Amino acid sequence: FRGLTYGYQKTNGSNVLQSCLKFASTHGATFLPGEGGILLALLQEVFTYIEATGTRHEQEIASDIILRIVDVVMQNKASLNSQQQIKQLQDLVQAAALNHETTMAAPISSSSSAALGPVSGPGGKHAASTTATHQLNSFYLYTETVKGLPFNLQIYGDQLYSDQLYMEMDRSASLQDIVANGTVLVTVISYKNLTSFLPRFYFAKNSFGTDIDYIPASKIISSWLYYANRTGSEANQPLHVPLEAAHVEIIFQHENSPTTEWIPLCGYDSKATFEPTWRTDLCITENLLENITRCICPLSGTFVVLLAKKNYNPTVLKTTTRPILVVISCGCCFLQSCIAFAIMLPILYQRRCCVTFLKMQFCSATSMAMAIFILGLLQLFPPVSVILVSQQRGWGGEERKGLVFVPFCFRYRSLLHPQGIEPRN
Repeated sequence: FRGLTYGYQKTNGSNVLQSCLKFASTHGATFLPGEGGILLALLQEVFTYIEATGTRHEQEIASDIILRIVDVVMQNKASLNSQQQIKQLQDLVQAAALNHETTMAAPISSSSSAALGPVSGPGGKHAASTTATHQLNSFYLYTETVKGLPFNLQIYGDQLYSDQLYMEMDRSASLQDIVANGTVLVTVISYKNLTSFLPRFYFAKNSFGTDIDYIPASKIISSWLYYANRTGSEANQPLHVPLEAAHVEIIFQHENSPTTEWIPLCGYDSKATFEPTWRTDLCITENLLENITRCICPLSGTFVVLLAKKNYNPTVLKTTTRPILVVISCGCCFLQSCIAFAIMLPILYQRRCCVTFLKMQFCSATSMAMAIFILGLLQLFPPVSVILVSQQRGWGGEERKGLVFVPFCFRYRSLLHPQGIEPRN
């Protein structure tokens, strides 16, 4: 393929893909873990090269071969082992399906025709009478051109691994303009074993902060509405329309819930990945039976039934550690200050002296500081006294938290003597 891109090989992209198909058919059962992802990366490059340089017929052949190679890769559960490879697989299937809608000329079996059988009824809806079907071992693929609005499509029975799909598009101004001015395609892909490549459990938090455990419990189905730009070089982009204008209704058969704590929910995402990005708020979930759930979701996306359970983790009560040694030391200091104040009180009345008064004032200030410190360490402050705990910004911009002691200054006027404090001899 490198020689082909540089002009050194007299071959074409279809021959390269045929070689890849031969290699996958021969070694697919013995792929090493992740080896299928290397083949998918090569297929992506070859497909991009053919889209840029190949003819329309070569693109159609390439799409058919790529689908067959992907089918071989998906039959070995060890062939893919990374999120990037899973995304690449889904991108390849979608791109090949979009290029393959005009080449699926093989006649559909009678059972398929019966499954896709609704015709235009009294309501004047356009039914999927020309749906192209591509059936492989690992997935089923359906592609239909939307020729008018309103539009409906029904697929059920063995063609969808026992699941059922109903698609409806109403007549809206935005969709009417798109259908009238271009080619609109509907693609439905039902993966048989894509969940085997995904994690068994997903762990996520909902909007309320509750831990939720998820288990993918059904087949994965993708449906896409494309505005096909067949003339320009711009890539075909999926259309996302509101749920009221177009929706898909899927009836899944899924695993039974292990216990009553597990609840079936409809999951929606753009692609199936390893990340817990499944959204359960975009679909309407209806539990019909224990193992049958109806999902009504937006048209373009990937859908699955998830078994969800709230994870009630027991909250560990944090025991607050109190510095007992500091509390005892502050208590001793408090008692000594009170005792010293009580001893100096009669001395002050017997002999009025400014030094004794200053000592008593120091003892009272120390006692009050120690009392506040002890109350703070024992967490005995009421909530309204939160002003005692504040944030101080120290040197270097560091934020420091601690107790702020507010000094109380008492001013006494002529407390000891009308003419002032008696000087000490």
